[in-house]
Amino acid sequence: MGMFDDSVLSATKNYVITESDYEHWLRVTVCDMAGDTVFAKDTWISKLPVLYIDTDDGKPITSKKDYVSANLRIQGNEEYEQQYGGKTEIRGRGTTSWAQYPQKPYKLKLDKKTSLFGFGKSKHWVLVSNFNDKSCLRNYIASELAKQLGAMGMSMTWVDVVLNGEAKGCYMLSQHIRAEKTSVDIYDWEGEAEDVADALFPAIKEAEALDDSDIKLLEETMASNLAWVTDGMVSFKGKTYRLSDYGLDNEYDITQGYLFEATAKNDGMSQFTTPGKVHFEVSKPEYLSTNSEMFSYVTKFWNDFEAEYSRVPTAENPKNFSKYADMKSMIGVWLVNELLGQGDPTNSRYSYIASDGKLYFGPVWDFDCAASCWIVEPSVNHFLTLIYSHAYMYYKKWFPDPMLCQMAYDAYWNVARPFIMECITEGGRMDAMYELFAEAGRVNDRLWGSYPSKLVPSAKPRTTAEDVEYLRAFFSGHINYLDKHFVSVRTLIESMNKICPYPCDPDIIDGIQAPQASKQNDESTSNTRIIIQAGHPYIIKNNETYSIDGKRVR
Repeated sequence: MGMFDDSVLSATKNYVITESDYEHWLRVTVCDMAGDTVFAKDTWISKLPVLYIDTDDGKPITSKKDYVSANLRIQGNEEYEQQYGGKTEIRGRGTTSWAQYPQKPYKLKLDKKTSLFGFGKSKHWVLVSNFNDKSCLRNYIASELAKQLGAMGMSMTWVDVVLNGEAKGCYMLSQHIRAEKTSVDIYDWEGEAEDVADALFPAIKEAEALDDSDIKLLEETMASNLAWVTDGMVSFKGKTYRLSDYGLDNEYDITQGYLFEATAKNDGMSQFTTPGKVHFEVSKPEYLSTNSEMFSYVTKFWNDFEAEYSRVPTAENPKNFSKYADMKSMIGVWLVNELLGQGDPTNSRYSYIASDGKLYFGPVWDFDCAASCWIVEPSVNHFLTLIYSHAYMYYKKWFPDPMLCQMAYDAYWNVARPFIMECITEGGRMDAMYELFAEAGRVNDRLWGSYPSKLVPSAKPRTTAEDVEYLRAFFSGHINYLDKHFVSVRTLIESMNKICPYPCDPDIIDGIQAPQASKQNDESTSNTRIIIQAGHPYIIKNNETYSIDGKRVR
């Protein structure tokens, strides 16, 4: 395992790790009195936690569908104790990153639910390749910013990976996006299928002469055919069972518990395309299409929401986003995408319907290509989420709704901008994070090259250290651009009017700023007042009052 020379660092019982040892193999050998080796252990020395993954018989990982059995040991560091030691399964994951990049991404399924790094108990974890994101920062910053903005981001940390004795460089170990309390906390239809199967099995086992091994098959059958949710019938091994006959006549609320991915992929079990040509895969439950009533509900929900945000609003009939969606997550996810210049809208755009029946945007994901990562000079002087006409850029049809603009203004000055400035300031978050993984980043440079130049010939080669500074320059430049358009809610609406399809009369907010925003404007020039109804202001004239649901904001 590893590469060793003949040098002996210490012949004593104690050895103190030095800076020069980081990101290198260290072998500890114990010999008997005759000089024969009785014990030897190879350790990858790192400031980061290290994942040692050894597949059974050294079997290669070649599939995104089929798991390979393996042993996993997670070596701690100064912050974390050893996190896990035991069996796991591993397979490939990702789309372009799996097909084209040499540093492959992986999905882990542990033998038992474990809270790795305090992220919450789960069997399911992912290893995100940093091949594209040389800075190793884009995904982390996106997730943390989303959390600050009240949207959802996955918890993740930097780790080194050693696969079958070979160092594979620095990865992000992250929560897996799934229906689970510690991930996307929505009703878990697949988990319910397992629970109902487990309750049904003892009642039918003896009568049908079933084996104990059949319980797993029953669970899989019910998870892959969800018709029982609404018709109460389960077909298994040629027989049909009425759940109510076994006291399992639950009445289910089918208006919740759905996780969507807006994606250009076309290989999911349950997928649909809206009239506006946004294609969705239902990530959870994967086999939703097997229940026509549930599938019709979600497709109609999305079509109705799209019709609402795509129509031309009037003073008498403004857009009513809050009927369908949580506006805070809408703004949070948009600001994350805008501040990080997410230029790949066709994959990994998640949303979910929660227990309140509303659509929430997030968790944010897949930012390794963000922030002009393939461009020689940062592209910062645009609204980077609004300049394209791609169907997946539905943000363009949301704006410049006046309430969304007011919420965006407030969130930008109070949360998003301060967070980014805290990141890029000398001695700030980015510097602290880089200090942690700097040595691991240099190993990535050595293992995988300074940039995917063969895949993107126009890309300027950058090392990890160079890309950290490039990312800092991107944020600084884009913040300077956005500041000019976030001077007031009025200037934000006026700017968006030039690029969005449904202009808004800026006079309705003349002189009014988000009341809690830290950047304030003089309000003395106008008597316009805005009142909230279901989260949306009407277009009103000066001196008119405006109330919605009897509640006046101003």
